[in-house]
Amino acid sequence: MESDADAEAETAPADIQELFDMADDIPKNKAIIRFADGTYSDQIGPSKLEEAMKEAESADAVILNGPVTGKVLNYINQSSATTVIGTKEGKDFESPEGVNIWLVDIHR
Repeated sequence: MESDADAEAETAPADIQELFDMADDIPKNKAIIRFADGTYSDQIGPSKLEEAMKEAESADAVILNGPVTGKVLNYINQSSATTVIGTKEGKDFESPEGVNIWLVDIHR
């Protein structure tokens, strides 16, 4: 497992940087889902994210303009998404296996 210092030193690749830019463009604490075919969902509020993740059969990534919390990661684990973009670590954050988490505050 890598230390926080290692994670802080890593700059995200160009495709992830583009997702950081998308996160900047959505309202605070909203999310969008990127699907495997390259399309995106409409903006999703926090109260609707769990339902949206359960219904998103081909979710590839979730882009949040807000912290990545344990609750959000639980929703991700119930979906096919393998990438999460957020601003920073939030409450109850634990990096799950098999999910790539990129944080704007650390990896930009």
